[in-house]
Amino acid sequence: MAPVFSSTVSASRMTVPEKAKKEFGEACLAVRKKKLKEAQHHLDRALGSYSKFADAWVLLGQTQEDQGELKQAEQSCEQARAADSSYLPGYLCLADLAARQGKWDSVAQLTDEVIARHPAKAPGAFFFNFLGHFYLKQWDTAEKSAFAAFKDGSQEQSRQVRWMLAKMYELKGDRSAEAEQLSEYVKLYPNDANASVARQVLDEIHAQHPSTQSPRK
Repeated sequence: MAPVFSSTVSASRMTVPEKAKKEFGEACLAVRKKKLKEAQHHLDRALGSYSKFADAWVLLGQTQEDQGELKQAEQSCEQARAADSSYLPGYLCLADLAARQGKWDSVAQLTDEVIARHPAKAPGAFFFNFLGHFYLKQWDTAEKSAFAAFKDGSQEQSRQVRWMLAKMYELKGDRSAEAEQLSEYVKLYPNDANASVARQVLDEIHAQHPSTQSPRK
């Protein structure tokens, strides 16, 4: 399941009929059991009862995305945004889909809007914002979002950001900052598949730039 659905609920939830809420609850249970077709069945019924159920549109978009139905997923996420333009997971749903397709302008634009509104209501916003600006080579904004993502994102998102942030500093020619991120990476994720590469690159940086090596305590 794509990491954009959160405990945040749409303002329209207050007007959702009980039947639709019940179907949505069943869909959430089915998703947790990885029964995506069953979840879609319940979501279709929920949306049949109440077509402006933004939460249900987002979850439907995610189940469709996880089954490779990207066009349908995008339509569902757009429906979420149309149903409730203040419901930020709808924007992140679209950003996640755009990221999968390498549409980094869209990723950056969507998440810039989320962050300008209320990032605390959209966990993961800084992660996608970092990705968008990283691939657009807009380093200053990417760096700012990277450090926010360490506080805001999941552990897996933080791991990815840490690795890519080191790569960003390498591209900028800032070997000291690169070494700092790689050191943190090795410390935090010593058994990760990339950890051995990180150690090797660290050794190379320290050999070429002795001043980047942390002093012994």
